[in-house]
Amino acid sequence: MRNVHDVGGQLGYGPIDVRADDGRVFHSPYESLAFALTMASGANGFFHNADERRFAMERLPPDVYVRCAYWERWLAAAEMKLVENGVLDFDAIREREQTVDPGATAPAAAPEGLNDAIDNLIARGRALAGQLPEPHRYAVGQRVHTRVTNNRHHTRLPGYAMGREGVVVAQLPAFPLPDAVASDPDGPSEWTYRVRFEARELWGQDGGAHDVVMLDAFESYLRATNPTTASSDRETS
Repeated sequence: MRNVHDVGGQLGYGPIDVRADDGRVFHSPYESLAFALTMASGANGFFHNADERRFAMERLPPDVYVRCAYWERWLAAAEMKLVENGVLDFDAIREREQTVDPGATAPAAAPEGLNDAIDNLIARGRALAGQLPEPHRYAVGQRVHTRVTNNRHHTRLPGYAMGREGVVVAQLPAFPLPDAVASDPDGPSEWTYRVRFEARELWGQDGGAHDVVMLDAFESYLRATNPTTASSDRETS
């Protein structure tokens, strides 16, 4: 079953309306504060990676997720993780909400070096690409199927691409596996691949006859269409 956040490729939503896009990232003060809080919490080690935050957002109650605007989800996810990681206390947050003056301001304080760490994180991100001792399992040109998995756990394999057949077009570096590091910052890394899917493979006759989709996928998301053509005899799981 797809989670409420996984709407990519779903029929019935219509095209994305970009007419209101005026080029601004933030449209109200709370949005920039939500972003700043998230970046500062990550730079300060209060949560460990983007997938931990994404998984928190995906665990919001469905009615809350649908009702919230984009940056409200960021704020709710940051609050959830700060409580789960013992930085904040949920009851104290609710108590503060009842007593805070809407017009009040709080003094800004940051540990030494935090501002530089945030600037570097925003400008350059984190270098996560790496190499592994074992070879890639799948070769360029090999036909593969994607796994079908329960989307109630965190994964970067979109629901529209589950259980579909494609062709590997590139072997890519190894990255931390989102499904694991969302709950364990020391989770494993895996090779990644660029896989080409025919649009009609993904959406049937609703897909364009000549349209394709390129999807970057982790190794454990894939299975060899014909196991005898796999580049390794390792058992898949």
